[in-house]
Amino acid sequence: MRFSLARTAGVTAVVAALAAGGLSIAHAGRTSTATLPPATLPPARAAAGTPPLQPGQVTYQEDGWGVSGPGYESGCGAQVPQGWTKVKVADYHAKFSGRNGLWVLRINCVLPATETRTDVVNARIAALRGTKGFRVLSVVDGLTPRLHPNGEPYDVLQTKTMTYSYTDDTGGTRLVISLWTTDYGRPTTATVEITAAGREQDLVGLQSVVARATKTFYRAG
Repeated sequence: MRFSLARTAGVTAVVAALAAGGLSIAHAGRTSTATLPPATLPPARAAAGTPPLQPGQVTYQEDGWGVSGPGYESGCGAQVPQGWTKVKVADYHAKFSGRNGLWVLRINCVLPATETRTDVVNARIAALRGTKGFRVLSVVDGLTPRLHPNGEPYDVLQTKTMTYSYTDDTGGTRLVISLWTTDYGRPTTATVEITAAGREQDLVGLQSVVARATKTFYRAG
């Protein structure tokens, strides 16, 4: 059953992101800042025959996930690509996959508020250093206005985004964009991770998917 969340006001601004390849550490419905399990690799024919993901071809819908019970609900949500298959990785962590298996979006909204964005990026780089073909393409600090459903901005998220690539088991190159931000606690911490993955030629489309999820991210409960 789809978890329905009402958007809540009065949320404080700040930082987040998550990698699509690596080891998973889940506990009590949460997933750690360690890298995630490798995504299922798409068939080589699909990878070779599918045009690059373009921002204009993606339409969005609002989705939410979390936990609920008598008299309470707790979770988060964002606008995600319409038609992408949703899998709940943990209570506050969801994965959305394109129908062709090439594109993936992950959002984890309960990272421990004890590490800075810089700490998380450094840990991700250290964890992936032995991965075949691993290259850090960029690490960028930014500011993203967060929007109400009516399109009006109501606060600004401080973000740190790492873009990297690696060689998958088929010999192809996978591109990953991981963004970290926080909406509570100290402004420099990382409490949310938003990650998109695809091929090198999907860069612009993946950037658009991450940007939409970031500016529409909300927390309930």
